[in-house]
Amino acid sequence: MGDSTLIYRYLVVTNQIDDLDADLSPIEQLHADSFRIFIKEWCHWLRLWDLWMTNYYEARSYIFSAGGVTSYPVQVLLGLYTYRTQKNNFYIQGFGRHTDDEIKSLIAQAAQMMATFVREEDRLADIDRPCLVQATFFGFLMSMYRVKTVSTVWIPEMAKYPELETWTRKMATKYFPERAFP
Repeated sequence: MGDSTLIYRYLVVTNQIDDLDADLSPIEQLHADSFRIFIKEWCHWLRLWDLWMTNYYEARSYIFSAGGVTSYPVQVLLGLYTYRTQKNNFYIQGFGRHTDDEIKSLIAQAAQMMATFVREEDRLADIDRPCLVQATFFGFLMSMYRVKTVSTVWIPEMAKYPELETWTRKMATKYFPERAFP
């Protein structure tokens, strides 16, 4: 199974985990699913664009080094392959047909929407009542905060909304106290 939603459903159906969304109303489930899709299918692409198109050299060095690839020539070769693959994927997906300013505007809008979710969504953003959308959202935000030094578009936009970092820190402290927040 190549999709996290299918994996999650499989684990629930086979009674390997409890369904975190079992107590959601139909409208809450709709909101949760919509926001998860927004993160997985929209923000994810914008994140990759920020890393691989805007900050290619920094991302290449940081990501490959973190993955254990420390040889500069190997980083360059893998980086070129990754860059070309990502650029092609962006074009196919549609983001590669936008200008840089248009994509920056989309990132600004996405950061604002995420902040609105944290501020306004009483049930789905309540860390004391875990649900699947929180796991998706937390994973996305942590992946951003872990690459602060190589994100010149997302991180400044997210910094405009301190509630995003506050929410992420609370989640990290509650569910992963053994790990340091980046």
